[in-house]
Parts: sequence; C-alpha cells; structure tokens
Amino acid sequence: MNPRGDGRTTFKLHDHRTIKVAAAAIGLAGIFYLLWKTIALRGQDLSFRYLWFAGSLWLDGINPYGSQYQEIGHKLFASFNGQPFYYPPNWWPISTFMGKFEYQTAMEIWRTFNMLVIISSTFLLNSALKRVNINILPAYLIFYTGIVSFMQATVISLSTGQTSILMYLGVCLVIYAALTGKHIILAIGFAIVLLKPQIGVPLMIAFLPFRKHHLSIFYASVITFLFSLPALITVGPIITITSFLTGLSQHSEFASNIGSNSTGLKNVLITFFSFDISSNTAILTAIIATASTGYYFSRRQKITSEQPIAINQSLFFMMAIAGVGFFSPLHEYDLILMAPILLLAATETMRFQYILYAAFLLNIRPGNIAELFGPHNVDDGRYYTAVVATLALFSILTLLLAKIRREAG
Repeated sequence: MNPRGDGRTTFKLHDHRTIKVAAAAIGLAGIFYLLWKTIALRGQDLSFRYLWFAGSLWLDGINPYGSQYQEIGHKLFASFNGQPFYYPPNWWPISTFMGKFEYQTAMEIWRTFNMLVIISSTFLLNSALKRVNINILPAYLIFYTGIVSFMQATVISLSTGQTSILMYLGVCLVIYAALTGKHIILAIGFAIVLLKPQIGVPLMIAFLPFRKHHLSIFYASVITFLFSLPALITVGPIITITSFLTGLSQHSEFASNIGSNSTGLKNVLITFFSFDISSNTAILTAIIATASTGYYFSRRQKITSEQPIAINQSLFFMMAIAGVGFFSPLHEYDLILMAPILLLAATETMRFQYILYAAFLLNIRPGNIAELFGPHNVDDGRYYTAVVATLALFSILTLLLAKIRREAG
C-alpha cells in the first residue's frame, strides 16, 4: 500500500515485477479459459431450460407454478427434474424475453451475457474503489478477473445456465452504488439479487440499518413489484402467489436441496449433527446474521460518517457477503458471489490479503479437491464438494470476524 501525492492510495500485489507479470499471466489464462468454455459448452443447459420454459408458459397465459408446468415439461424435455418452478414471479421480464427466442438461441444469448458480466463486473468494482481513493493496479485487476473465470462456480453457471453470475452482477452493482452514493443503481442492484430471494433478502436487510440507503431499498421494492406485476396479471394474483408459495414450501424436500448437497450452515449441521434445517429456516438465520452485521456497522461512527471511509465500508460489505454465503441455503455454484471480497480486501494489509486468498483457494475448484477424498458415486462427489466449499466459507467468515473483534478490542 503506497501513499501517492494526489491523495490516492495504490494497492499492489507485490513490488516485484515478476510477481506482477505472473499475476497478469494467470489472469489472462483465466479469461481465455472462460471464453473457451463459453464457446465450447453445448447441451448441458439444465437450469436455464426451466427459466426459458416458464417464460414460454407465461407468454401463453399459463401459470408456471401450476400443474401444467409439470405436465408440459415432461413432454417437452427428456430430462425434466420434476421439481416445482422455484423462481419468484419477478423473473417475468427476463423469462418472457428469453421465451421469445428458440431455446438454443436463448441459451447462447444467456451464456454470452454471463461471460460479459464476469469481465464488466471487475470494472464496476474497480470504479467503485477509485471513488473512495483506492487504486488497484492493472495486474491485480487482471488476476482477479482470471480467478473468477477459473472458479468452478463460474463454469457450472455457464454450463447449466444457472443464475449465479447474474447474482454476482447484482452484488457488484450494490457495492459500486453504495460506495458512490447512486441511489437508483443501488436499487437496481438490490432488484437483481432479489431475483434469488435467499441471496437478495438477507443482503438488502444488511443495508436496512443505514438511513441513507432507505430510499434505494424502497425503489428496489417498487422495481421488484413492477417486475412481478405482469405475472400476477397474466394468471391472477391470488393463484400465482399461493401456487408459488406451495411449490416453495417443498424446496427442502428435493435431493438437490438437502443439507449434504448444500453449502454453509446446512452442510455443517448435517455433517456434524446429522440434522438438517429447512431452506426457509436457513434464510431466516441469514437474515438475522446480516441484520446484526448492518446494525453493528451502523453503530460505528466511521461507517455512518458523511465522508466515505473506504476501509470500514469494505469490511461491512465483506461481512454482509460472507454472512449471506455461509448462512443462506446455497450450492457451490452460487459461491461466485463471494469473489468481490478479494477486491474489497485491497483496503486491508497485504498479510490479511494473503490469508484471505489462502482461505478462498478452496472455493475456486472445490470439485477437484473433493476428488481427493475418493468419492464412490455422484452423491459422494456432491457431498465432498459441498464440504470443501463450506470450509472455504467458514474460513473466510472466521477471518473477518476475528478482524472485527481485533479492531473492536
């Protein structure tokens, strides 16, 4: 960390030129890997098909939360998972837009969009930190983008059409807007993460104790309502809401959402106590954790000061993201949302950054690490992968809590 005459601060990976060149090389390799995956992946779009299918049904005036979703789905797709449509009605604008295209065309649009999000989000985070006088060297930015591109979560999201990369964009927008004081952009960021409520609700709750963010939270609520309104009108508000909640209540009953296949708290409880909690209970726990985080930081004079205090705000963002990552009912492919912590940590000492990167390493390719445990079947492989990812989450959260305690003490 080097002071500059212009009042800014430059955060470096290391002073040694070789280290910076190696970091840039790793980053570029990751970016090219992502580009190759975007082009090469074919025929594995398991999750996107349900978003596209729901949009097609909405366009035809059919309720995707009803029985016809199952009946038509089994006829349309050879490998239909049989689960209810869990995504909330505020997906209507995106799903119906995709539903206007042929399925394969829509999938390619979605993949290309996700690839662009990975790269553009780095610029968002960099721009945000610059606004509070934090300069990130280009080698560091390239390295960070490459790390995100190499992440298993990124590859899974691309190959299956998951929504995780869109959530990553939402988190980056929230950080950018909160640091720059842009209320409308902050509302848009919240509206994006609310497309996945187990991420969006706890994250937005973390900002609730700050009065300066109340207007953005209100705008985000309005945007979410407007996104949902066409779905409510198309089928009817009562039947849409009741059938959606009925399907959502079954979320924990499917194998993919049980504790052994989930990350964070649910995985810890099933591993050490042979006890599983419902997804709704996990979300409530996440809300309590992030609300506590917001309340704690709102009580600190530096974080509420009118003058931006980069280090304290960054620590708040890191804690809020880590709280969502550990306590919410998520999977390893959701954990790309943890990546911004690596750039936010640029406000901390190099020692802290090195330790954080070491903890984050487990979250880059948890599936490959899981293979070292010698899984005997697919279920074992998924469980070990979730355990490795959970260890990364726990390590990051513990490191941040230790830092807060040290600063408070």
